[in-house]
Amino acid sequence: DGVSTVYSLTYSDEALGFVGGVFAGLLATDNRMSGDLENPTVGLLAGTPYPQMDNLIHPGYAAGAHYVDPNINVLYAAVGDWNDPNRARDLALNMFGRGTTAIMSITGGGDPGVHRAASETARFAVAVNTDQNANMPGVILGSVLKRLDNSIFSVVEAAMAGTLPYGTNETAGVAEGAISISDSDLYRQLVPESIRNALDDVTAKIASGEIDLLALLAAELAD
Repeated sequence: DGVSTVYSLTYSDEALGFVGGVFAGLLATDNRMSGDLENPTVGLLAGTPYPQMDNLIHPGYAAGAHYVDPNINVLYAAVGDWNDPNRARDLALNMFGRGTTAIMSITGGGDPGVHRAASETARFAVAVNTDQNANMPGVILGSVLKRLDNSIFSVVEAAMAGTLPYGTNETAGVAEGAISISDSDLYRQLVPESIRNALDDVTAKIASGEIDLLALLAAELAD
């Protein structure tokens, strides 16, 4: 901020976590998809702890799951490394063994281990940043995207119009089209329509401001 010739754009990590948490929560509370419907549980795995994970993604994910059902259990663990698929698989297997329906994995090179664990236990994984559904169809059911394409287009459009606010740092999330679930053919084929519609309803409420992400995030951090 404050450099008059520079414009910065960051992505809303709390929105990324929230959308992933809602999606996982919808899976965990659906009688066709849940690993333990009486005790719905979702998981989040990180490579290592870091500020965005601790302060934004993890509480955002928990807030999303709890928006679906306040009684959902949210498990969290860090691998301790960004390139250890074996350790990531072990942690994921532990979570799945405790009734977890879906795990959102942000473990870098550990992600394939999480996806393998989901496949081995007939459970599910949620990917981030790029559309990874085709990497393991029926296992990776959703990918929460950071839409670089939309963001770059909006920034270039504003710059050409002379309205880009140089000297500021803005955050782009759901309302700006920067964070969304991948609406791929596999997503539409493999995720029940009722879950897709429920997630669409939530993202529309985020975009309209009806859902106050910052308030929900603060409530999770206060617990």
